[in-house]
Amino acid sequence: MNELDKKIQYWQQQLLDLGKRNRMINYRETGRSTIKLIEPSFSELYDRLVRRDETLTFQRAVDRETDSRVFSLLALLEALSSPLPVTIGDIRTEVSITERQTTLGNLRRKSRMAFEEQGTNILYLSFGFLERKEGKNASAARLKSPLILVPVTLNIEALNSPFTLKRREDDIVTNPTLTYYLRTEYGIELPQFDPEKSTPDEYMASVEEIADQMGWRVLRESWLGLLSFLKISMYNDLIRNEERIRANPVIRAMAGDRSALPPVFADAAPQDPDSIRPVDCYSVMSADSSQQEAVRYAKENVSFVMQGPPGTGKSQTIANIIAEALAAGKKVLFVSEKMAALQVVYRRLQEAHLGEFCLPLHSYKANKKEIIEQIGANLSLKQPRVKDAEIAKLEDLFITREELNDYARQLHAVRSALRWSCYEVYCKLEEVGDAPAIEFQLPAPLQLSQEQLQGALKTLRTYALALSRLDPGPQGNPWEGIARLSVGCDQKQQMAARLTAVKDALSEQT
Repeated sequence: MNELDKKIQYWQQQLLDLGKRNRMINYRETGRSTIKLIEPSFSELYDRLVRRDETLTFQRAVDRETDSRVFSLLALLEALSSPLPVTIGDIRTEVSITERQTTLGNLRRKSRMAFEEQGTNILYLSFGFLERKEGKNASAARLKSPLILVPVTLNIEALNSPFTLKRREDDIVTNPTLTYYLRTEYGIELPQFDPEKSTPDEYMASVEEIADQMGWRVLRESWLGLLSFLKISMYNDLIRNEERIRANPVIRAMAGDRSALPPVFADAAPQDPDSIRPVDCYSVMSADSSQQEAVRYAKENVSFVMQGPPGTGKSQTIANIIAEALAAGKKVLFVSEKMAALQVVYRRLQEAHLGEFCLPLHSYKANKKEIIEQIGANLSLKQPRVKDAEIAKLEDLFITREELNDYARQLHAVRSALRWSCYEVYCKLEEVGDAPAIEFQLPAPLQLSQEQLQGALKTLRTYALALSRLDPGPQGNPWEGIARLSVGCDQKQQMAARLTAVKDALSEQT
């Protein structure tokens, strides 16, 4: 067995949960996550909830003095002198109202959280159970497994309002985990329930024929609880597509065979993002160079991992990848464990007017009817056409970008003789911006070499040293006592003008 076979076997074992901890195999009755429904009866509950699509209300106690909605009922009960407390509602449970409210609140909270975060329903009303004994020991514990699973929703309008139960618009299924378990462990093929052709009573009768042969029994009970059979669905998918999995290079690489991956061009020189003309770019959000590289990898069908802390632009990059794929006529399946990540990307695509091309398959707000209507509306969309004026703007953007890039290239280009760029020269000038300004001329400054520059700098240093060694001059120097160490251009011009005026005045006197 090679590494890939070991990996596939390991994945199957991780997904296959047939132990007693799995509620699909051993429906454990706990006060926090399961609740048994007594009324309506087994058949009536299914008929009202599924066939007639009614919204059923859990029973609650009524205040005889303040609840006028049931006044006639109270009058009848009082007329009969009934000592029983008055309750209204469709569904009665075997626990107290306080315990029931706590359990229903817990079921509603957890089911809503799973739906909003993962887009999966885990709240099911189980109709009928298969009770069996594990092993031949007489003292062995009996396990019961649900048979028919009806997806439902729990709602409550206000804190003092009753809980309501309604069927969710998902498929009614036969317990898939139990079906697999009976097939592999006992060679028994559990019949599948078809809600269009049979009733729960008819289905229970067909299961009883199998149960009688095995010494088991079928319980006609109705329980509300949290169930999840995603792993068995993934396991069956893994079994059905095992050959395709073995041929997939990415999965083979994940299993340890790195040679299965095609050569990646990530080590090559990165592509200049500015080399792409705006008219050929279909990204809908701003992106830096690293994000544009990720988009390029996706367009080139390169498998890669993009990671980063929150706020670094991962959702923007995914939105750009989807937009580029749509422009290329491709289909994209965007999958996330959390619903929040799907909503962020979907919202960005909607802001870019691409929401019509998206189909939220696992949105907790969508149902089959809405999805079909959305598909029909999308099929009738007209072929969009980009206006010539907008294309002209993109071409103008390309020209402007080329001008800016040419300026940046010339600014940072190293001069062959000086071996400095203009940018480096400006930086050095900024460093000596506070130094005294000295007027001087350089012959052919654009052809100045590094050797000539160093020679001029040496001459300046020698001149500064000589000035520091000079005698301060004769007494009575007109500049004696001047404290200013540097003179700006404005002061020089004012001084020159005044000295010229003094010279002219002296000339007139003579």
